[in-house]
Amino acid sequence: MTTFQHGFKCLECNLHFHVYSWNEVWPTDDDVDEGQPRDPGPFCPGCGKQTYLQFEPIKLDGEIFEYVPGGAKMIGHTFQNPVTNPLL
Repeated sequence: MTTFQHGFKCLECNLHFHVYSWNEVWPTDDDVDEGQPRDPGPFCPGCGKQTYLQFEPIKLDGEIFEYVPGGAKMIGHTFQNPVTNPLL
């Protein structure tokens, strides 16, 4: 499976961030049928705004879940009840 890394820079707080997708093309006004709402793009994880510069996507081999920022190891989770957590 191919994964695409879409790079963005927030125009409010200048944070650079990535969004991973199976789609090579990020939706724009040209990709939306007339009368249909357009996805305004990702929210900045730093300030929550949707004003950004977009960079050319990078094609990656592998599944989305294989790409963790910095190759970090999982140290926590969001499961509410650890008794039912299949990872513990």
